[in-house]
Amino acid sequence: MKLLEDRIKLCGKVLPGNVLKVDSFLNNQIDVALLVEMGKEIYNHFKDCSVNKIVTIESSGIGLACITAQFFNCKVVFARKSKSSNMSNDVYSSTAYSYTHKTTNNVII
Repeated sequence: MKLLEDRIKLCGKVLPGNVLKVDSFLNNQIDVALLVEMGKEIYNHFKDCSVNKIVTIESSGIGLACITAQFFNCKVVFARKSKSSNMSNDVYSSTAYSYTHKTTNNVII
């Protein structure tokens, strides 16, 4: 997606360990107009598939997932890094590596 590539070239920073810092438009600050265009792109790519949920991991992916879900008219499910007190024991768990924190996290849905 050219719009995202251009924004990364303009505002992104490569940190040691080849971690791409995009906090000025995707993490700490969110450019909603950019997310809308990204959501449209994702929708156009998958619109012929039977999408009924969008899954992401807390917390940076939630914004894009929510906007994309509007195009699909579906719900968003996000994986948590820790179990909340009101979560049942009937969960799916897996591991996910964080390139930012250089740790492997257990995540649950």
